[in-house]
Amino acid sequence: MLTKIDPFAGSVLVVACAIAYAMIATVDLPAQSASAEHSAATDTFEVSSVKENRSGAAIRSVGFQLGGRFNARNMTVRGIIAAAYGTPQPLPQFRVVGGPRWIDSDRYDIEARASSDVASSLMPPWPARGQAMLRALLVDRFRLIAHQETRELPAYELVLARKDGALGPQLRESTGADCVDPKAARSAAAGAPTPIACGGFQRTQPERLSARYLTMDDLARFMSLNIVERPIVNRTRLTGHFSLELDYTRALAALPPGEPGVNEPLSPTGTSIFTALSEQLGLKLESTNAPMDVVVVERIDRPTPN
Repeated sequence: MLTKIDPFAGSVLVVACAIAYAMIATVDLPAQSASAEHSAATDTFEVSSVKENRSGAAIRSVGFQLGGRFNARNMTVRGIIAAAYGTPQPLPQFRVVGGPRWIDSDRYDIEARASSDVASSLMPPWPARGQAMLRALLVDRFRLIAHQETRELPAYELVLARKDGALGPQLRESTGADCVDPKAARSAAAGAPTPIACGGFQRTQPERLSARYLTMDDLARFMSLNIVERPIVNRTRLTGHFSLELDYTRALAALPPGEPGVNEPLSPTGTSIFTALSEQLGLKLESTNAPMDVVVVERIDRPTPN
């Protein structure tokens, strides 16, 4: 299964919380460094191809497929490293630190295939054995040297914005009657309006994010991975399930105004995620720090030729 990442496209985006790209609270890191692990590894991909992608396309995808195949399309190297680490799912990219600037700017396509005797054990979406093979590929082709450590990272706490605890006008409690089973959402007829799955998010033009029957932990995880790219800890104390509509301008800077080192917004007009959360949902993000296990890139080179 491929995880598709389309941060700026206007088409509908549906993301189910249960299969989000990475779950911050449940991801563990491999104990060994990339170089040390590779020296002891017995499994590697039988065939691999690494090519630079200069298409400039917005769509990116990465993941394992049946038959022992791994495919990455238009991915940054930091994104590929993130896909190689974390159990049972890949790391958020903000938990891969260090490295030269090009690992965030250069894009690559990777195709790799395991031998037939290994392929049957690499079941999608994120087999641990396959991720170890991907780490070995990064060592071979990119000369990656990396290690694991715990660092204090900038983070947010998701809290109630109003002293009386009142919710905003676009956040409401849900019984699940306002959404459909995820399987029904995936099987919607071509061209028909896509129903919103229970526990899922849907992004449509003009920059509206809708969600149905989710917990505050679900919302914190989704925003962490898809909007602000920082760890978010749910401190709302809200229990149960909620549905929401959230209208904000994604072109604005991702960090709150006034935070040290933050540039001016990229667009002079619109509503930032911080304003939208407060006015529409009755929630807010407060800056903090949190200890997180990270992968530190000590050394990496551009890939060797095929």
